[in-house]
Amino acid sequence: MKFRYLLLFPLLIPSAAYAVTADDIAPYVYPANAAKAPSTVTYLADGKNCLALADDNTKIVKYDIKSGKEIEVVLDAANTRDNQVKRIAAYELSPDESKILIYEKSTPVYRRSFKAEYYIYEIRHNVLSPLSTEHRTQQSPIWSPDGRMVAFVSDNNIYLRKLDYNTEVAVTTDGRVNEVINGVPDWTYEEEFSTNCSMTWAPDNLTLCYLKYNESNVPLYSFPLYQGTCDPMNQYALYPGAYTYKYPVAGEPNSIVTLHSYDVETRKTKNIELSDSRIEYIPRISYALTPERLVVTTLNRAQNRLEMYLINPKSTVSKSLYVDEVADGWVDESAWEITRYYPDFFVVSSERSGYNHLYQYSYSGAMMRQITSGDYDVTAYYGYDNVQGAHYFQSTINGAINRTVSRLDAKGKLTTIGEAEGSSSAIFSPDMAFYTMSYS
Repeated sequence: MKFRYLLLFPLLIPSAAYAVTADDIAPYVYPANAAKAPSTVTYLADGKNCLALADDNTKIVKYDIKSGKEIEVVLDAANTRDNQVKRIAAYELSPDESKILIYEKSTPVYRRSFKAEYYIYEIRHNVLSPLSTEHRTQQSPIWSPDGRMVAFVSDNNIYLRKLDYNTEVAVTTDGRVNEVINGVPDWTYEEEFSTNCSMTWAPDNLTLCYLKYNESNVPLYSFPLYQGTCDPMNQYALYPGAYTYKYPVAGEPNSIVTLHSYDVETRKTKNIELSDSRIEYIPRISYALTPERLVVTTLNRAQNRLEMYLINPKSTVSKSLYVDEVADGWVDESAWEITRYYPDFFVVSSERSGYNHLYQYSYSGAMMRQITSGDYDVTAYYGYDNVQGAHYFQSTINGAINRTVSRLDAKGKLTTIGEAEGSSSAIFSPDMAFYTMSYS
């Protein structure tokens, strides 16, 4: 079966400059030493065009997918109304494609998290507005599915910006430094579970579900700060400083994590109880395409037992959906990173066969089939083409040191996309008709 399209954007779109610049940082210090890469492509719903950030980080440009030719500049940072930014560090298109969320002046928190000054750009009117006028910096903003609201975190609390009314509502008020965090993970979750956001919108835009981290009982950990030479901190040239944060050394208490749902219309919050005493972590929460299906992924402290719950946030009724348990070792993090949801089934990965492979399950919890098999590990899952009946994924099928992108069609035929050796990864359009491949 032939592919409908094949596109290698690195040949068509110029590489993007990094948003972080520091002339005084030595070239061997990250991010100055990072290899340049093509700009991330955002595919549009029309299946014909895409967006990408320009080389100088001052424009967002629309391209024709087939030809790679520039169509128009969608956002020019130098010519926006009401407000302007010097550089666009990154952007996210709203689901209805009428607005763009951008940020500048970011400050790192931990490895993946950061605070930044976010703005909302209205494409039709060329208007750039601050995401919040009450909070100077924000964390992890997420669009509602209809693009009319943005939930974000500031000072450990969740806020809701309603764009139609230009209002800002506090979803939580109990956030406190070193005590309670709402909507974004603590250090442990960010580091161990590769996440920087703990919120998810219901598909009908009426409910926002989030995690609350109570780290009051987590011990504080301190380490000294010195001037250094690679990335000098001159304020510590004569006397060292110190950095202190909540860090659970092995065996010490973790944050107590709880699940909550916020009703946008009534502004009321419900506590969603998970009664299993074995639950220590909640690495992911996500809606499975309907407002009644919130999937909550949980782990025990040893991280060798994963259980997914199917919850109705309105009624708070829950049931066990899927369990994966290993006798020796721990559940691989791909088990929650790879999971994808479709109208009638979901796809998960498991190492139950000795290799990490994909499995298809119904929402009743029954396994429908094993999708991939063989003496290799699936390392990323890109999605399912419901027209062709094909699955796209990355694996070690050509050896453990290689990452190969493959297509598995409805008849079980496996085809390599791009290079067999080296490291390849891909970003697919929503209908899986196009993809952008990165290779090294």
